[in-house]
Amino acid sequence: MTIKFESIQTKDELEHIGVLSKSDSTTHPEECFLLIHGSSGNFYGAMNLALIDHFGKSGYDVASFNTRGHDLIARYGEKFYGNAFDILSECYYDIDAAIKFLVQSGYKKVHLYGHSMGAVKVLYYGAKHPNPNVVSIISASPVRLSYDYFMNHPDAVEEFTRCVNIANKHMQNNEPNALIDVQFPMPHSFGAKAYLDKHGSEKYNMTLFAQDVKQPTLIMAGSLETHPRLENCAIDTFEIMKNSHNYNSVLIIEGADHGWTDMHHTHAEEILKWVENL
Repeated sequence: MTIKFESIQTKDELEHIGVLSKSDSTTHPEECFLLIHGSSGNFYGAMNLALIDHFGKSGYDVASFNTRGHDLIARYGEKFYGNAFDILSECYYDIDAAIKFLVQSGYKKVHLYGHSMGAVKVLYYGAKHPNPNVVSIISASPVRLSYDYFMNHPDAVEEFTRCVNIANKHMQNNEPNALIDVQFPMPHSFGAKAYLDKHGSEKYNMTLFAQDVKQPTLIMAGSLETHPRLENCAIDTFEIMKNSHNYNSVLIIEGADHGWTDMHHTHAEEILKWVENL
């Protein structure tokens, strides 16, 4: 494989760095996987590096770029980004720019992959910003983003209510970027606006928009993903989109956790089997 550092520029003038890995094989010359990382991740995270290796050995080129939600906090000029300030709907700027780069590089078929929060972003992109160059979507270990669900979950409601109230207070005080430390959905720091953007409504509840994705879609998760933000998320999402395309599938892999610890090979092989049967 040959790996080269690349950069892309979004329509709103952000520059993201990443890599394009070219396989030594010419099995799939017009196809490329595009990897979208999760919360506070980046283009060189362990999951992405493992997928670059496995997909490359199977003859696929792979691109992996940072998004505006990379790492906890990032700064572009005078404005702060990173996961703490990430507005999920803006993900289409990042994905659009990466796909444009791949098309200009000669690829005609993009397999769009996302893990964790990235899994939500790729489905949201497919539903809200369909791109003819995307021939398949892989949503791996998606997270549930639903105010109603968390407010009615006995293991979530107390801490979730506390976090929402703090974020709302900052918004009322015109402090959208005030950092708050939360314990739900995970121990993390968020800007008030970004926390409410993801968790304060049903805007990104995949069970309300996934049926609008027209590309063949694989949703996968591990049997050990039992946290309230993860439990049954893959299955519930698949149920509303199973009739949208004949090749839509869901896979629950026994023994896999959210990070697919010690199971990156299985993760990659299941994706490759599905893609090669399209």
